[in-house]
Amino acid sequence: MTICSESDVFTNKADDGAWCQALIRGLEGYTLCVKWDGTRLVTGAQLKAAVVHRDTNNIDFVRIVSCGHEIYDASILEADKYGHLPPCQAILRVLGGKGGFGSLLRGAGKGKNVSDNNDACRDLSGRRLRHVNAEKKLQEWKEDSKERDLEVVARQFIKKQKIHEKEVEQKQAALVEVANESAERLRGVAQSVRSGLRQEKSLLQVASAKRSAEQEEGAQPGPSKRPTFMWGLDDDVNSEEDSDTDGELDRAGHVDETLSENPIKIALAPSTPPPGSQNGAQDNKICLKNRSVGTLDLKTITSASQLEDLGMERLKEELAHYGLKCGGTLQERSTRLYLLNNNSVQSLDPKHMIKSKKK
Repeated sequence: MTICSESDVFTNKADDGAWCQALIRGLEGYTLCVKWDGTRLVTGAQLKAAVVHRDTNNIDFVRIVSCGHEIYDASILEADKYGHLPPCQAILRVLGGKGGFGSLLRGAGKGKNVSDNNDACRDLSGRRLRHVNAEKKLQEWKEDSKERDLEVVARQFIKKQKIHEKEVEQKQAALVEVANESAERLRGVAQSVRSGLRQEKSLLQVASAKRSAEQEEGAQPGPSKRPTFMWGLDDDVNSEEDSDTDGELDRAGHVDETLSENPIKIALAPSTPPPGSQNGAQDNKICLKNRSVGTLDLKTITSASQLEDLGMERLKEELAHYGLKCGGTLQERSTRLYLLNNNSVQSLDPKHMIKSKKK
């Protein structure tokens, strides 16, 4: 075995004798060129001995690797026709652990907390799966936006429809209640009309019997004492001819039968009060209203309540005519105007007068 320098590396031309050479990279990074004469076969122990001779004396820690394969001591390398062996590298042996790492990995694969969340993983384009899934969900949400809008419109329509139905039910219930109340009142009115007609019929019968008795005695019939009821049934009921009593009795009986058949269609006429039943208050009221503004004789008025019959607007016009304040309620206006009953306008308290605007 001959160790040569890098400059003494043999060429591809082979000599006539058998020989071989190998290039070995040492432990410190240098390259050894080792030559063996008389043979073309080299063992792994010979290669390891060449390295130990140069770098270290402990052959047990040296390993020879060639083309990714470890060269053991019993391994044999054969040179090519030019005597070249494959390049080799010398490395030191590293002490390993106690083992058991494989069983640890197998146990981790059977762990209980196995998660199927792959959001942190990436696809072939390098994007996170969480971002891809979020984009898909957003696209689906945008596609379903029209359906959501239709659902909102449908819910609003259903809500309005329920409110409308509730209002219709309330209106129908109110109409039924009003109809029942009206029917009850009409029944009461019809019953009152029947009782009134019966009373009038009985009174007419009594008056007729009395008049017949007077005629038999030869006395002159006095003025009719028949009550002045007017039910709006016939204009001849209150006629001035009192001798037509029998016809009136027949008409009253006919009206009673008609009312019993259809009591709702009969209207009541306002009863005419007998003459002289009221004092001259109503005539005085009509007289006051017929007077023009400023022509009322306030000295003939006995109280402020009589002036209230004129109304709010007429009192306002009268007060404005005399230059008095025309605001306030109906009682206040009548009281203010009644001050002129015994006083003149000049003698009144200025607080009742309208304030003149300063120029």
